[in-house]
Amino acid sequence: MKCFGSLLLWALAGSLALCAPAAAQEAAAPAPKSEGNVLCKFHGEGCEAPPADWTWNRSEPKIGVYSVEIPCDERQAAAFGQVMAVGKPGFPAGSTRACMKATSGFTATLIGLTALPDDTKSPETDALLNGAPDLFTAFAEKTVKGTVPLTSFKGRRAAINTLEKNGGRTKVAIVEVGKFALIMLVADVRPDFPGTPEEASAATERFFDSLEIAE
Repeated sequence: MKCFGSLLLWALAGSLALCAPAAAQEAAAPAPKSEGNVLCKFHGEGCEAPPADWTWNRSEPKIGVYSVEIPCDERQAAAFGQVMAVGKPGFPAGSTRACMKATSGFTATLIGLTALPDDTKSPETDALLNGAPDLFTAFAEKTVKGTVPLTSFKGRRAAINTLEKNGGRTKVAIVEVGKFALIMLVADVRPDFPGTPEEASAATERFFDSLEIAE
């Protein structure tokens, strides 16, 4: 429980994409190609491959709770989980599944704690929820604030936004898992993606649609 109050901060990385309409967002700058690209050093062969050559694999973090399909193998997923853990905003490696290519990235991470019973009461949880009945409501009140309509995804409450600018496309979702837990999904397709817009959209939707949450 000591670190529980800081867990919501990990969600704020996606809040910028959730808090404003797509027209108000700036697309990320294109990433460098494989030569000198540190992401490709983790990924290895196929870092710049077109989507038709990708191999999608179902991947589950150490903590369980959920799984997703990503175009990386388990070695790559573990390596990118470590990258996400040491960078900003510091996603916990054991809760994260990620795949980064030269021109795109797919990240899923669990924010919060699923093991707490719904009737948990403590100063830490009270401060985190700030009067809200659950973490999803607290997050929506703090970050979304009506700028992105709340919806449902996989039968759960969610906030989803898609940003498109200068040929790039980023889709972000916050999905409720339990009273004290959320899953964040981020699919980022950069302007130099080696495929058609339809292939970029298909890759994004495949990643999102692959989410499975343990009951």
